[in-house]
Amino acid sequence: MILMSILPALLAGLLFQSPASAAAQDSVVVTGSYQPVPLNETDRAVTLLPITPKTVLLYNSVTDLFKLDSSLDLQQRAPNDVQGDLSIRGGTFGQTLVLLNGMRLNDSQSGHHDLDIPVPIEAIQQVEVLQGSGSNQYGSDAVGGVVNVVTRHPDGLEADLRSALGSFGTNQEALTVGAGTAKYSELLSASRDFSTGFIQDRDYRNLSLSSNTMLTDPLGPGSILLALRDSPFGANQFYGDYDSWERTKEWFAAAHQNIFDNTEVDFAYKRHTDLFVLFREDPQIYTNRHADETYEGSARRTDDLPFGAKLHYGTEIDADSIESNNLGYHQRHREAVFVDYDLRVFKRYSLSVGLRDDIYSGLRNQLSPNVSGAAWLNQHFKLRAAVSRAFRLPTYTDLYYSDPTTLGNPNLKPETAWNYEGGLDWHANSTLQGSLTVFNRHDSNIIDYLQTHPNAPFMAMNVQRIVFTGVEASAQYALAAHHRLKATYTFLHGDKAPDPGTVSRYVFNYPTHSAVASWEGDLPFGLIARTRIGALQRFQQGPYAVWDASIASTKGRFRPFLQLTNLTNTSYQDLPNIAQPGRAIVGGVNVKLGKVL
Repeated sequence: MILMSILPALLAGLLFQSPASAAAQDSVVVTGSYQPVPLNETDRAVTLLPITPKTVLLYNSVTDLFKLDSSLDLQQRAPNDVQGDLSIRGGTFGQTLVLLNGMRLNDSQSGHHDLDIPVPIEAIQQVEVLQGSGSNQYGSDAVGGVVNVVTRHPDGLEADLRSALGSFGTNQEALTVGAGTAKYSELLSASRDFSTGFIQDRDYRNLSLSSNTMLTDPLGPGSILLALRDSPFGANQFYGDYDSWERTKEWFAAAHQNIFDNTEVDFAYKRHTDLFVLFREDPQIYTNRHADETYEGSARRTDDLPFGAKLHYGTEIDADSIESNNLGYHQRHREAVFVDYDLRVFKRYSLSVGLRDDIYSGLRNQLSPNVSGAAWLNQHFKLRAAVSRAFRLPTYTDLYYSDPTTLGNPNLKPETAWNYEGGLDWHANSTLQGSLTVFNRHDSNIIDYLQTHPNAPFMAMNVQRIVFTGVEASAQYALAAHHRLKATYTFLHGDKAPDPGTVSRYVFNYPTHSAVASWEGDLPFGLIARTRIGALQRFQQGPYAVWDASIASTKGRFRPFLQLTNLTNTSYQDLPNIAQPGRAIVGGVNVKLGKVL
């Protein structure tokens, strides 16, 4: 029986050359699998958004990377990482799980804080995106997809100082200092971003600090990440027709340790505070203070099995609590056990079968199974398919928030979803690749805020059932050694609209059509540049397009750069009644205090 089960793989290995030689995508990703694998060997739809110390001057914030893929719907209340919601494949922002080096950033108070990423962009190596359900590996919130921000370690000695000025009173400074060897490295990063705002009461001040340490000891490699983020900002129109003001702070600490070759342990702690003032000029009328804490720990092990298979298994614990003058004091905890059987034959066939059981407060549980697989048809085409179940627990705001315009609901049920997808990856040669994915997701008890009467408040409710069907297509072409042209398109259809007379705050704001075309490459005289055009049409709304471009020098000790956003001065709103900035320009210089390449 065993021989018969592997015979097709043996024949394929004899008939075909390994596709790894034909595929140029040798970048390693960790999202969507229990061990790092080359991007071209994943059996799920995974997108890699890399950034390097050379190209970082072309981007103003980490959210600029999210705009490079049409399946990522960034609904911003304000630019430059001030506040925004990230959705994938039509899911709500709460259905997107945000990770930092594999550890959860999602906020137990409110999903609006999930993108409070505490590390500066100068400390980031890449962003990995898993499109589709990921609860089998990550637990709650991974319904529409997973975004994993991966930090970097320095290569040798480096020291950079960046300063910039621009539209709307923008004033930016950043400092990065690092040193590294094969067994030890340290990267210190600090950034400050200030703006007086493009309209009244839309000013902000972002401060981020991080320390990323890597040390290899006799047990194996380990790392410690410490980070802080402080963001006061004007929230005019963010939550209604009010001149609001808000300040969020986040403290994050994480430790990782490999124990020899097959075991690893992780621990993370996050504290997030939110000070919200409804009327900025008279804060005594209505002010909320929230503070939540989250602890997370996990232990994972991998055992080798016959015929090249691997068994991944482990346990995870998670506890969070909140203390708030509006929401009260609450706490909950979750424990999970998981197992996954992973088979890879001749780098041509792969199969993953996994199951995770999350048990949370009150001995309630959620089972998250997953089956995914892929097969190379020849050197150029790979088929893949996946079926998985996901869930999301309500936030404390969903459950307990109360003000004259918005009410939580303590009787909310957890969201659940079944995700089905199939795809075809095309590797024509080392310069041309493409992919096509068709997906179908059945959401149950999806949480939305609904208004059933013009004078009634919005109330958190479970929408019983919505089915999303979509198509994702992408193509990437390397024009030359240092030029990359990429285009992505996503179509999305939901089988349901809001009931007549009912206003939805979140669920029915998804994009039905989204397209992104981008180019990045080298220019003469040591210059690099990029440009990006994104076009989007939301459900029952008109289309709009936004064009960005930037250019920077990569030679010498003084390296000027220029970033231009919304070049066509498009008037648009990612969220209803929250205007976005028009044309803007930021320019500055990066000074290489360390080695000059």
